[in-house]
Amino acid sequence: MSLVHSPSAAPPAREARQLIKAFTASRTEKSRGPDAHVRRDSYDVDDDRAKVWRRVEDGTKSGGLAWADALLQTAEEFDVVHKKKGERGPLQANGVRVLGAIVRRALDFATGRSEPELLTIMKWTGLSKPAVVGALARLREHGFLDWVRRTIRVGKKGEPGPQRKQTSNAYSFGFGRMQNKHRGVWQRFRQLLARKLANAAPKATAPAAAPPSAPPIATAASSPLAAAVASFGAAVWSASS
Repeated sequence: MSLVHSPSAAPPAREARQLIKAFTASRTEKSRGPDAHVRRDSYDVDDDRAKVWRRVEDGTKSGGLAWADALLQTAEEFDVVHKKKGERGPLQANGVRVLGAIVRRALDFATGRSEPELLTIMKWTGLSKPAVVGALARLREHGFLDWVRRTIRVGKKGEPGPQRKQTSNAYSFGFGRMQNKHRGVWQRFRQLLARKLANAAPKATAPAAAPPSAPPIATAASSPLAAAVASFGAAVWSASS
């Protein structure tokens, strides 16, 4: 007796496969939990682990701008000094551009809060998503910034479907990686920051002129120390690894 496949048997078989597929998917989703649609190592925006911000300098606008300018100048110099012949720098122009957008447009100096969305950074810089993501990765690798992934609640516990979704990162500037990996870069940043803070400080009233008989007072500009300080910027880069 020959076996003949009946056309009427196809729909039930197809439905059976679809049921098996649906069941498998539901079991997989259940095993992953209601937060299956968020990335690993993400924390709720109210979780203490997502609160990575701290005040920038003294929290004032002048202090914060001096800090931002010093950081950006350090990044620009770092990219030039560590650029290998025939290659692009370790941060590249896009890295410096993204860093500038974050510290100048998305950083509250008083609290250190910085949480721009990726689309916002793309708009500010005019870069594509892959370009921004790559720039952020390079900045993080070399210690110019860091971040924590965050989530927000979108559903109630026990309801079907995802209960959380990804939101913007919380960006921070602890510089731990920079101090460990590029000690000379950290020193250069601190040097530039001190200089810019001094320039931003209110100028003190000029002291009265010394009487003509008083001996001349040596100034920093005329001392050997001034020359050493002036050349320190180049020297610290040689300490970078």
